[in-house]
Amino acid sequence: MEALLKASEASALMGVSMRHVRRMAQSGALSYQIHMNAQNRPEYLFPLSGLPDAAQQKYFAEHAPAALPAATPAKAKKADKPAAVCKPLEAYTAEERGEIGYWITTVDRWQTYRNRAGTKKAECDEKFVLLCRMEEPDRQISVETLYRKWGAIREGDYGALVDMRGKARKGMSKMPEAIERVFLSLFLDESQLPVPRCIALTEEWAQQNMPEAMPLPGYHTFYRKAKAVPYPVMVLCRMGEKKYYDLCSPYIRREYESINANDFWVGDTHTLDVESMGPDGTLHRLYLSAWLDARSGIFTGWYVTDSPGSQATLNALRKGILKFGIPSRAYVDNGREFLTYDIGGRGHRAKKRLADGSEPFAPPGVFERLGIEMTNAIVRNARAKLVERRFGPKGDTGPQGERGEQGLQGEVGPEGPAGKDGVQIDDAAVSEDAPWSSKHIIDMLCPKIEESGNPVQCYPVAGYPLGVTASWEPVQEGEGEPYPAGGGVNQLDLSKCTPNDATYGITCTIEGDKIHLKGTIASNLVSVRYRLLSVPDDYYDKSGGEHAVFDLKVSSGVTPKTISLVNGSTTDKVIIIEMIFDEPKNGQNIDLTFRPMRYFGDTAPTTYSPYENIRPIKGRDAVTVNLASGVKAWRLITLDGDTLKFSSNPTDVYWNLPRKTAPGAASPAKITCTHIKSTVFSVNKDYEFIFVMKVNMAGLFDTVDDLNAYLAAQYAAGTPVQVAYILAAAPIVPEDGAIYFAEQPAQSGSGDPSPTNIRPILLDGAVKDGGTNVLTLPETVYGGSVDAVSGSGERAWKLLTLDGTETWSYEGTSVIEKYGFILRTKDIQTPTWPSQKGQIVCNKYATRSANDTYTVHTGISVEAESHKYFRIYDEAYADKGVDAWKAYLAAQYAAGTPVQVCYKLATPVPFTATGGAALSALDGVNTVITDADSVAVSGRADPIKRIADLEAAVASIE
Repeated sequence: MEALLKASEASALMGVSMRHVRRMAQSGALSYQIHMNAQNRPEYLFPLSGLPDAAQQKYFAEHAPAALPAATPAKAKKADKPAAVCKPLEAYTAEERGEIGYWITTVDRWQTYRNRAGTKKAECDEKFVLLCRMEEPDRQISVETLYRKWGAIREGDYGALVDMRGKARKGMSKMPEAIERVFLSLFLDESQLPVPRCIALTEEWAQQNMPEAMPLPGYHTFYRKAKAVPYPVMVLCRMGEKKYYDLCSPYIRREYESINANDFWVGDTHTLDVESMGPDGTLHRLYLSAWLDARSGIFTGWYVTDSPGSQATLNALRKGILKFGIPSRAYVDNGREFLTYDIGGRGHRAKKRLADGSEPFAPPGVFERLGIEMTNAIVRNARAKLVERRFGPKGDTGPQGERGEQGLQGEVGPEGPAGKDGVQIDDAAVSEDAPWSSKHIIDMLCPKIEESGNPVQCYPVAGYPLGVTASWEPVQEGEGEPYPAGGGVNQLDLSKCTPNDATYGITCTIEGDKIHLKGTIASNLVSVRYRLLSVPDDYYDKSGGEHAVFDLKVSSGVTPKTISLVNGSTTDKVIIIEMIFDEPKNGQNIDLTFRPMRYFGDTAPTTYSPYENIRPIKGRDAVTVNLASGVKAWRLITLDGDTLKFSSNPTDVYWNLPRKTAPGAASPAKITCTHIKSTVFSVNKDYEFIFVMKVNMAGLFDTVDDLNAYLAAQYAAGTPVQVAYILAAAPIVPEDGAIYFAEQPAQSGSGDPSPTNIRPILLDGAVKDGGTNVLTLPETVYGGSVDAVSGSGERAWKLLTLDGTETWSYEGTSVIEKYGFILRTKDIQTPTWPSQKGQIVCNKYATRSANDTYTVHTGISVEAESHKYFRIYDEAYADKGVDAWKAYLAAQYAAGTPVQVCYKLATPVPFTATGGAALSALDGVNTVITDADSVAVSGRADPIKRIADLEAAVASIE
């Protein structure tokens, strides 16, 4: 908002009378606004920017506050601040001068308000701000703002009075005139190329014809040029004259008040959605020829026929004339039912001269004889004919009539060709002679089921072919947000540090991200400082850093009460390791490791963070899908005393089965056995085997050989000892011959199992396997889906390994002179809003929204809407330019640790995998599991199961 002046103020500034000022406003020479004054009367108010320059200069000179005396040296805290560059008022635009005038007026009002006698200025300041906010709620004004603007006025810095937000980089993206002409010639073409395609073609032209203009400005610069084209020009050039006429021609209202009834009749023919049957049984499509009076809007005459033409038009006209009289004018289109010799003449189709040079004979038509003036509508301009709108859309279908009596049976036709033996399947018919196939019966009678998850459980019709599709997204190793070296909380790079010689008997070694201290303490002090670690020369250039210790692990020897890292001096270039003990530990050994960190800020970290957190992106080369009658939660093994038997450890305390004989076992163990009480068994999860303690076998077997002999005897007798154990996770690919259960297997009998109370495990509840499909993908796919039956799939994600040779460009951020680096990818999927995170992951940068990277948050983002590119903002390179960024990518690639980016495609790319096969539903519950992220299963629901569920639900209600 800017300063608004009364007519008296404007006349004083311009040196003319108030009457002359009002006359200039009424003639349009001065812009003005009309407000209601305190007496509720209209009052002229004139914007300052609308006055002549001389009047504006006079206003600023009158309202600028007088300069204050120079500040005392004691308060000159900013003496080294460069003076503001004061531009003349002519250097600002009219809008900016209006804003300057507003602030000068506001500051003047503020000074007048606060200088009232007997008031506290601080209270006046707050009240004045409240008044301003009430007058202009949309403008954020504070006391600090007023003081800042007041200071700018005292210094004569008009630029500080102008809101420069969004203007800091204005004009930095310059486009050569030749490039702009080429771009607009491509954009303003009826081929209607999208803006990105126009940019690409312009870039190709520039590379061949104007290489000095490379690189071209960014997408947004071209987009602004395209948007600056006036809409009518864009429509005319890109869509053609007809579209321009339809969309951009001036709206012309038809004036009905100046015409009378029967002045204009509008005629047309309409095809009805009705068929009629003639006497001979032939069906005919019906047409309506009608005339509409333009003034009253009523149909004056109409005629329905199955043969549209000039006769139907005349019949409708005759009916209308007989009832309402002869119209003055007829408004019709260019159809042949109107432009014919008998009605309106040939019109534009008429020949001017015959072949012999004579004029053709043209007898007067009906319109001419009746004195009706005919006007033809513009071709393809249906909006001008009112009658077409009155025909309206197709109506609803009426109720079906009663079925008539059956006619006489026809004569027997000639004999057809010989048929096939037996009854033929015909899914398109319902008859005794052509029965449906079983699949078609199920499709018609059983509702479709669609389930997704991992695993998926459903109850389809047994034997019905299932549809199974596995899908997955990129997987990253490690945990937490990825960041490059030095991009996290930890600023200590141990790879650049060097251990020093032993101090007080303690040596230091660096083991990855750990420091290892070992030796014999040679100090009688409770607190000992060891200068064991040298750091790079620039380590202490940035002051204020603190150190922290995490993951302390004492392998042997004494344990310090506390251990910490202390900054050394800037000349020593060391980190001092301080250990404090409860008492002197001279001569005692110590052996410990810990992870050190250096951080900045007031908040100390609570957990360890590495110096860099690289999370590699992994894809898939194969996908496995398994169908079974339940989740494989338990596994059964049979002990035969020969190939699978116990052995004792050296102390004969434990009797162990061989390693890897209980794959996937969970811990703590949960076991069921046929011949021995289950509580005596335990599981070693790391080495995957079952064991017992000898002491727990007392009273049953004295030695491990006795136990194995018993296992062999039972196996030979046909009552083998079997053990079932619970699994930590369901296996995707079942082992050949292995027996699994969905829950703890049932046993026959009762009581605790023993050699005298054998309780066989019932195999009826074992999980039935329905098949395993291992689909081999044609290439590594980082995200997508594949049909486990047909093998057809879609690659939905794409991986880029960056090496610095890509076509990178930079883009400004919210902070001046800091830039993000963008890479255009036409196939990337973009989010709807810039506040949303895009579907993209990186091994070295966390995923952010476009708003986040624009506001200088380190990470990677996808631009929104139609902007097909992603942006990486790295604080370490934000002010170094594109060349430095490319050099960094090239160095990382050469070191074998390249920056990798994986993004979701806007359009998936199809592929075909091998290994697909049909999966038919099993009886009862079906469980589908995959090593991918999720699986979608479709089939037909088992009606018996659905009826049983419904009956159970009804019973529970009753």
